[in-house]
Amino acid sequence: MVDDFIVVGAGPAGLNLALAMLENGFDVKLYDSESRIGIPQHCSGVVSKSFVDKSRIPSKLITNQLYGVEMDISGYKIRARASIPKAYVIKRYEYEVWLAEKYLDINGSLILGKSFNEVYHGFASDGLVVDATGAVSYIRRNYGGFLPALQYVVKLSGSDLDPGIANIYVDKNFNKDFFSWAVSTGGDKWKIGTASKNNQRRILSRVISKIRDTESSGIIESRLYGHVIVGGPLSSFYDKEKNIVYIGDSAGQVKITTGGGLYYILVAVESFIESLLNGYLEYSKEFYRMLGNEFRLQKLFRNLFLKASQEEIRKVLETFSKKEVFNTLLLMGDMDFHMTSLVKLFFDRDFLKMLVSILRYGEIREIFRF
Repeated sequence: MVDDFIVVGAGPAGLNLALAMLENGFDVKLYDSESRIGIPQHCSGVVSKSFVDKSRIPSKLITNQLYGVEMDISGYKIRARASIPKAYVIKRYEYEVWLAEKYLDINGSLILGKSFNEVYHGFASDGLVVDATGAVSYIRRNYGGFLPALQYVVKLSGSDLDPGIANIYVDKNFNKDFFSWAVSTGGDKWKIGTASKNNQRRILSRVISKIRDTESSGIIESRLYGHVIVGGPLSSFYDKEKNIVYIGDSAGQVKITTGGGLYYILVAVESFIESLLNGYLEYSKEFYRMLGNEFRLQKLFRNLFLKASQEEIRKVLETFSKKEVFNTLLLMGDMDFHMTSLVKLFFDRDFLKMLVSILRYGEIREIFRF
């Protein structure tokens, strides 16, 4: 059994893992190439209730509550809203600082300003290196399974956007690769972003033009660059030859359909700790036991999205908007298992009866064709 562990990358994955390892009696050192924790930032900060409960994040780090979603498909809008929060927006920088403080409070070792290559080549061959350095590590080994992303932090005044709703924009004429979003982070601050192989600035200019009207204004305060992983997780998280374990974005443990991954990090950490306690380093079996079906469905729906035209997407979503179907999915579904929830809804007898009662045969066939 390995006795020496180092974790490289003090983002959410590395911090959560190093903290959990220390709490479970493993000796570990944590490294990061940056000189400060929480820098740079890429994420929108939208998390699920399951993440909030599982992470026990302090309420002071939650800046907004989201009750639903509105989808805009070429001007056709579909909205679903619940009476209780279905998601939250957190302060990502402060979340990572909070994790670091927890780790240091139990005498965790944290060394900043060290790159992965510096640490890896200087480490004893009988130890284990955990790569938690993020999307760049994944991209280097899985070229093509990602999209460049751009996000604006905008001070928005006079807009009629509901801060309790996540706004999703689908326009395949401008962005055939992904969707765009606008999410309130509290007060008059919003994060407006997209992911695409092509001109992200042009796409966001179009989104902002939809948001602004004659009485509203927006000031771009900062630009956040990053990547959205759409290739799915690695089949194996342990490279025996190199003696490296991958976790978080470096392992592709990110929602293929939305790019979110904080809850999946917590699942990966628990899976890895369980594997270590049982004396082995490959934790993919435990991870996929929890999330394998969800990832398979996400990959399926991602492929369907790429194949469908803008008009076909609009027709399918228009069909589902009838008789509060979207609200039903919002109330019954799980944000971290959104594709599994959708498929379960399809095969629910009462839901199928409702579909048959409100849709024509051709519409049902159209939905199932996708």
